Amino acid sequence: MRRWTFTAAFMGACAILGCGSSGLAPVKGQFVTPDGKPATALEKCSVVFEGKAADGTATGSTGEIDAEGRFELTTLQPGDGAPIGTHKVSIAAYWPGAAESPKPLPVLDKYSNPETSGLTADVKPGANDIKLTIELKPTRGKTP
Repeated sequence: MRRWTFTAAFMGACAILGCGSSGLAPVKGQFVTPDGKPATALEKCSVVFEGKAADGTATGSTGEIDAEGRFELTTLQPGDGAPIGTHKVSIAAYWPGAAESPKPLPVLDKYSNPETSGLTADVKPGANDIKLTIELKPTRGKTP
C-alpha cells in the first residue's frame, strides 16, 4: 500500500509540475519471464516508469498489466504514452480502482522499487514496444 501511495503522490507531482503532452511517445510493452513466457502472474498489477524531462523535471507514467503481462502507458490521458527518454521501471501490487484487495507482489521484492529493480526502458520518438524480463517469486512446492 505504501508503494502505491508513493506512486500516486509522484504522479500528482508530475501533473502539478507541468509534465505536458509535448515530448510523449506511445508505449506498449510486455513483461516476460527469463524463459520468454508471458508473466501472467502480474495481471492487475501496475507498471510505473519514472524519469526526467529535458529540463530536469520528474516524469512518471503508469499502466495496468493484463493477463498476458502486457501494458500500455499513460501520463496524463489514457494511452498517451510516456515522456521520451530513459526511465527506471518498477511494479506496484495492484491497479487503482480494482475491485479486489491488493494481492502480494508476485515478483521478487526488488521490482517494487525503481532504484533496486534493475529495469530500465528507453522511450524513443514514435511508437514503442518494450519487452522487460523479470523473475517471479517461486511458488510453494515448485522450483523457480
